Amino acid sequence: MPLVTPFPIRTYGASGRGFMGTLEHPLDLPFPVCRAYYIYGVEDDQSRGNHAHREANQLVVALAGSLEMVFDNGFEKQTVSLDAPDKGYLLTGGLWREMKNFAPGTVMLILTDQPFNEEDLIRDRDEFLSFARARTGIDKTPTQMQD
Repeated sequence: MPLVTPFPIRTYGASGRGFMGTLEHPLDLPFPVCRAYYIYGVEDDQSRGNHAHREANQLVVALAGSLEMVFDNGFEKQTVSLDAPDKGYLLTGGLWREMKNFAPGTVMLILTDQPFNEEDLIRDRDEFLSFARARTGIDKTPTQMQD
């Protein structure tokens, strides 16, 4: 079962004239946007993320360039490519994420349903694995056994 949901973005326009992608709540987005931010200027040998949100839901999309995202719920991992401004991914709380392999010129947009809250973040991998176990009631996570 996929950990994240592919999310097509409504696009209007024509080759040559350009395109416009739109995101509206509730027509497109399953949540009202409380915060928007973007990441750019990441060198190709660097990674970002390496954290989880306890509750926040997000939509992520590469507006320009490309990158890979690795998701982990404590039991399984999934890697996806963000490489087009008309497709993104919906993320729910409880997912560890890492962003890597940024192409030059990549601009990544993140829309979230909550304002920034440090208490919602899990930045320590072992703390995340404990969180995943507690959330499911399973003693040992397979990804912990692999680490």
